[in-house]
This record gives sequence, structure tokens and C-alpha cells, in this order.
Amino acid sequence: MTPVVGAFPVTGCVSRVLVLAVLAVALIDCAFSAGGPEYLEVSVSATEDGTVQTVQRCTPVPVMPGAHAAREHAFGDAFRARIDASRDLVTITFVGINDPELANKAFSRDSLESGFAISDLRVETTAGRRFTVAITSACPVSTSGP
Repeated sequence: MTPVVGAFPVTGCVSRVLVLAVLAVALIDCAFSAGGPEYLEVSVSATEDGTVQTVQRCTPVPVMPGAHAAREHAFGDAFRARIDASRDLVTITFVGINDPELANKAFSRDSLESGFAISDLRVETTAGRRFTVAITSACPVSTSGP
């Protein structure tokens, strides 16, 4: 089999330049990443009224089709948040609060990729404690333990 360079009637440096130019044009439309969806996390944090301590919990969003992640995060002894995440949908449900159906949320991957955030979700526990909950599509450094 004849090498590509040998197929050109010109020789030496000019033929090499032509081959490199053809390869450059061929590679213009190529992607150099693995492609597919990027790695995402969803963060749920809660700050009790009258305090400055924010408790933050992070959950990775699966990348592979058909993958599923389910985590339940406790916010002290006050309430819990259950995060069910698949590649395309994240659902957050709350346990231990009044009117959970008003606080429960679902987000598409597109919403998370565009930088989705709720910063002022007000919840009241069944024991009467009040919290401000934030849900974001990023996991910044936590201000308290895991």
C-alpha cells in the first residue's frame, strides 16, 4: 500500500504541508471530548430561623442512561429531604414538614445545567421549627459538616 504522502505528485516539504492541510480540514469538525452530559450535583441546604448555621447536603446526578441515585439527608433532628436523581430528572421530597406537597420539587437536567437555584423555600417542621431551604445545581463548599 502506498503511503498518502507518496500519492501526491509533489515531493518533500510541499507534500507534507499538503497532507497536514488536508488532515487539519478533516479534523475541524471533530470533538476532542468524550461528549455526553456533564457531571452535575444538586445541593440542598437549610438554615433555621434565628441561626446563622447552614447545613448543606450534596447529591451527584447520574450521567449514564438508566442510572439512579437516591439519598436521604437529615437536617438535624428537624426534617429530612429525599433526593431521587436519574440522568434526566431530579426529584426532591421532604419528610417531617407541614405541607410537603407545596415544598416538593422536580427539576430537569436542562434546568440544572443552566444553573438552576431556589434560595427562599420556606418550610415549617411538624414540631413548629421554621427553616429557609435552598436548592441549587451546584455544590459549593459547605459551611458545616457532611
